Amino acid sequence: SVSVEQIVKCKKCGLVYVNPRFKTSLIVGGYSSAIDHDYISQEKARLDTFKKCLSTLNLYTGERGKLLDVGAAAGYFVKVAQDDGWKAEGVEPSRWMAKYAQKLGVKVQPGVIQDHKFKAESFDAITYWDVLEHVPNPLSDLKKTNKLLRKGGTLIVNYPDFDSLPAKIFKRKWWFILSIHLWYFTPQTITKLLNKAGFKVIKFQ
Repeated sequence: SVSVEQIVKCKKCGLVYVNPRFKTSLIVGGYSSAIDHDYISQEKARLDTFKKCLSTLNLYTGERGKLLDVGAAAGYFVKVAQDDGWKAEGVEPSRWMAKYAQKLGVKVQPGVIQDHKFKAESFDAITYWDVLEHVPNPLSDLKKTNKLLRKGGTLIVNYPDFDSLPAKIFKRKWWFILSIHLWYFTPQTITKLLNKAGFKVIKFQ
């Protein structure tokens, strides 16, 4: 079946999102059964990209500690972090992707962050690489993330910026307007969301 989503903006807070909302079970179920050979075929390029991402994370963390990558896909960032000295692992809703990560020699557990009972304050860094715009309840996931992150730990959230120049120029033809994206964040709305979840924003880049 094909769906045509309507994107709306909250008059009160400015958050842009897909309306009507999809059921959480439908979204998670779709991702858990997903198979993506195209993603795997881009392995080298993705590993190279994540090396650059890791260098950004390392600027804010200092020592290598425990790291959790949320929405880890095939585990490429987990692999790059592990090779750099991090005790890294991930969670990924796609069972197929999580299993593929074993070939890289990294630990990626199937499921979403709410499925797993990690110890409180057990991670020094947690990352969301192009993930938060896909999840049914970002605030709930970020609150759980806050509990898992040690005091003073580092969170990185990478997302398509709805307030960026390309988004303003291309409007409806902006390449990040996708049926799989449920939320369209701006620096203002992501800051409100992160603050509500207990985080302090250090930098945008």
